[in-house]
Order: sequence, then structure tokens, then C-alpha cells
Amino acid sequence: MKKNIGIFLAFSPNDSQSHGISRLLSFMLPPMLQDDAIQILIATPNWFEASTIEFMHTQKINTKKVRLLTTRRMFFLSRAMKFLLRQKTSRTNSLPSKNKRRLLFSIKKYLYNIIVFLSSIMTSVVFYPALTLFRLAKSANRKIQNLLINYRFTRIYIAPLMRPWLHFIRRNIVNIYRKTGKILKSYPASKILLSPLSEFKRSFFVRATYTELRTRELNRLIHIINSRPDISVWFIPALFWPEVKAIKAKKIIAVPDIVSIDFPKFFSDHLSVKTYERVKESVFAADHFICYSDYVKQKHLVENFSVDSKKITIIPHAHVELNQHTHSRQQSIQILSDYQKRELTQNPYLSDFNLSGMRFIFYSSQIRPYKNFMNLIKSYEILLRERFVNVKLIVTGNLNSDPDLYQYILDRRLQFDVLSFYNVSPEVLAALYQLAICAVNPTLFEGGFPFTFTEAYSVGTPSVMSAIPVVTSHVKDENLKQQMLFDPYDLEDMANKIEWAVKNHERLFELQAPLYQTFKQRSWELVAKEYINLLTDFSYVK
Repeated sequence: MKKNIGIFLAFSPNDSQSHGISRLLSFMLPPMLQDDAIQILIATPNWFEASTIEFMHTQKINTKKVRLLTTRRMFFLSRAMKFLLRQKTSRTNSLPSKNKRRLLFSIKKYLYNIIVFLSSIMTSVVFYPALTLFRLAKSANRKIQNLLINYRFTRIYIAPLMRPWLHFIRRNIVNIYRKTGKILKSYPASKILLSPLSEFKRSFFVRATYTELRTRELNRLIHIINSRPDISVWFIPALFWPEVKAIKAKKIIAVPDIVSIDFPKFFSDHLSVKTYERVKESVFAADHFICYSDYVKQKHLVENFSVDSKKITIIPHAHVELNQHTHSRQQSIQILSDYQKRELTQNPYLSDFNLSGMRFIFYSSQIRPYKNFMNLIKSYEILLRERFVNVKLIVTGNLNSDPDLYQYILDRRLQFDVLSFYNVSPEVLAALYQLAICAVNPTLFEGGFPFTFTEAYSVGTPSVMSAIPVVTSHVKDENLKQQMLFDPYDLEDMANKIEWAVKNHERLFELQAPLYQTFKQRSWELVAKEYINLLTDFSYVK
């Protein structure tokens, strides 16, 4: 008889497949499914079912071996969640005149979000009744709010009244956005309009509707989970879903990190504080934890939350390689050339740039405060302007997502030297790694040894990186430490190590061979086996 193991996923409708959790599952699931004694079941809200199936097809995971548990049908207003959460991502780095760049960047992105909110609400069948009734909801009128969200009431009484508005709004919303964008080029107009728009985004209606819809759907999903006593243990790969406290079976929660503990100043806004509260709820709901490093176990769980160390198991990640995507330098050049023709045709600088002859260093990471992009760019400027090291800096983060960072690049006239290749495929990522002189990772924090090292080394590229605890615990050779690691807060030290790596990349690659072989011994098959052993053993504990 097969042993059932549940995996709980509560992503929002707008979450993509590119986050770390999906990547972890893409490595773990294939070897787990090879065990004929194990049956994997994934529980996810209905709004994420299609994305889950698409993810498994993309990663070539046999969908016949994975069973999905989901709510059968989305109730009416849950479709609005996709509109309430939708974001616009700009593909261009060009902005108008210098004095207005920063202001217009924020306003345009912000305005788009607000208009999407307005369109989603006005094209729903409860706009005008909801607008009136939710003003009363501030006085805790929960009955009215529940009545609006009730599917049958909406369909019978409100839908016929709102149908004439649907076509008009859908036809005109794009024109409204374009015309309003022209008006907002005037600073006084933007100042007048921005305040009420920001108030609307924070309005009770939007927040209350989203929260209620999410809560109802997850409650329905957890009811289905609790009706399956044959699944005695659930693996939750994130700390952001405290709803799991309602699951009756044993719960093992993965804790990659709680980075806000190390860098509270980066996470002091209201949203981050609310997120931390959700993390606390999840910690108190767990029966057991999985960490990827001893640092997170001791500093984040034991010291900060007083978790019994016996309730925490460390299962480090395996190494990640990219050599399956490219087998030669010539193939990587071709991959990058195809990417240029496909994605960079609208970029006036890169559309016809000779990428095959470009010398560059490479940093693969999303834009996060603790990823230390600002210090990297300042250190790179020292190399370029003071030491005349003629290389580009390519990153995979979306530089536009951080106005301060992007403005610094413009002010220092680095926009043609610091280049963003955003949201690239695994093939393009592998090609960038292989063609780079060296990979750089200046991060201030990681929950485990950075993947960037083995990703780069697997295609023949050495790395330099921050001397943070999860790195120094693995790099034992003192000579290698001196050549490979730098203080992420010291611009000169960072510049020194990058400059040495650029001029001695072959020597650095040789020095890093023993470290790479150490990581290579740990496969994802071994990691999956450790997960299975923990989950199956724990399922027998009463």
C-alpha cells in the first residue's frame, strides 16, 4: 500500500512559477515520484490549479503520478482576485526628462494598478451596490459584506442591473489610462490626483474583499484536506500561509529563512509587519520544521521563536547545474543571439549590440534590499571609472523595480554599462553564466549556500561572493577564502576581488574545483530521499 504525502500550496492568483518554491519542487518532485511506495498529493486553491498543471508540464513532471486536491469550482467573485492583484511590468529602461524620471516612474506604475483595480470592480456585477454597502462595513457590518460575496444573491439580484456597464468599461478603460497618463506629466496634476488614488488602493473595500475571498477559498480547501484521513502528514514549503493551522494532520513547514530578523530596517513598513505576523502564526502552527542551514535553525527559529531544536531538521539543498542547457561556448552565443532577436529588438542600445564579443561579469538575482545591488553597482563603478577594468555588468533583476537604484544608475551615467536581462529562460541563464568572465554574488544574506556558485561552475565560470555565515561555513581553504570572498559592505574589498577574478579567472576556476566537487556529491535524489524519510517517519508519530 502506498504512503500518501501531501504538499500544500496557497499561492495567490497572480503568483508566477519563477519563485524559489516552484524551483525547489521542480528539483524534488521527479526523484520523489520514482519511489513506487509514495503517492504525492498537491492541495491548491482552484485559482492556481491550471498554473500547477502548467508548472508540472514545463518541468516534465509526470502528472499521472501526482494527484491534485482542489476546490471544484471558484465561487463568483474569486475571479476578481486576479484583477485586484494584477501588476504591470515595464520592459523598457527609457524614461522622460531627467527631472521627472523618478516621479513619472512611480506615478505610471501606480496609476496602472489603480485603474486595474477600478476596472475589476466596475466590471464585476456588484460595483454600485458594493460601493454603497461597504461604506457601512467599517462599522463591522459583516452580514452585509457576506451578502455581497454570496454567489446566488449576486447572480439573481445584482447581475442583471450591471450588465449594461460591462461592454462600456472594457472598451474604454485603455483609452482612459492613456489620456490620464498624458495629464499626469504635469507635476501639479499628479500631486492632486495621486493622494485620492492612494487612499482608494488602501480602501477598506479592496482589502476586505481580497481577504474575504482568499479566506473562504482556503477554508474550503482545508475542509477537503481534513476529509482525507489517509494523508497523515502535510509538507508546507513556505511560512506565509498560517491558514494551515486548521489542518488536523501533522504539518511539517519549510523555513528557508526569516530575513527580516537580520535586517529589520528593510522590513519596517506596514505590509512587512503584517507578513511577519503571518510568519509567527505559521511557526506556532507547525509540528516540525525543515531548514536548509544551521544558521537559520539557530538564529531564526531557536533564538528568535524559542523553538525546540529537536523539532528542526536540517536538509541542505543539492547543487544546481545548468550544463544541460548549453554544451559549448558557441551554443551559448547562439542562444544569446536568438534571445537578442526575440526580446531586445525594441532596445535601442542592445538590439544590434555585438553580444558575442561582450566582456562582462554576471549577477543572477531578483531585486531585494538585502541582495546588495547598490553596493555592487558602486563597486563596479570603481572598477570601470577608477581602475579602467573594461567589462559590463549584467544582472537578471528588474532594475526598474527599484527607483532609487535605477536613478543612481542614470545619475552616474551607467545605463549603458549596467544591463538588465530580466526574467530569462533557463537556457539564456545558462548562456549568460557560460559567457561571463566571472559570476558575482554580493548578497548580505542567504538561507543556504548560494546556488549561483554551482550554476556558474557547471558551465565553466568561477565566482566571487560575500563572506556571509552560510558561505564561510563551507569554504574551509584559507587561500580560497582570500581570493574568492569579500566583505559585502566594503566597496574596495569587493572591487579588489572582482578585479582579481576578471584578470585571473582561469586560476580561480582551478582553485574552486575541490569546493565544487564537494557540492556535487549531494544530489537531488539524496535530498528527496531525506525528505521522504522524514515525512514518512513523522507520519507514524502520534
